[in-house]
Amino acid sequence: MVPVRKRSVLRNKRYLPLAGVVSICCSGCSRAPSVDVLGSFLPSWMLCISLGVAAAGLVRWLLVHYRLEKRVSFLVLFYPSLVVVVACMVWLAFFR
Repeated sequence: MVPVRKRSVLRNKRYLPLAGVVSICCSGCSRAPSVDVLGSFLPSWMLCISLGVAAAGLVRWLLVHYRLEKRVSFLVLFYPSLVVVVACMVWLAFFR
């Protein structure tokens, strides 16, 4: 009788994507950043996005008030980019 070699799970290339997905899913559960707001815990990213949207609304109001919005090109990209930049800055400043 010839001995049968057992293949390692990691050497079989079919299981590599599954191992990657499992490791990514498990690493996200280690810490959930939450902030206590009036007794209820909210994820930090919700607060950052809310502040980003509020800042973009304020910038839009200022641009319209001073009649400068016509000079800004690609408004469809400008305001969402402004939201992302402000949200990331708030995240780095307070939740880093």
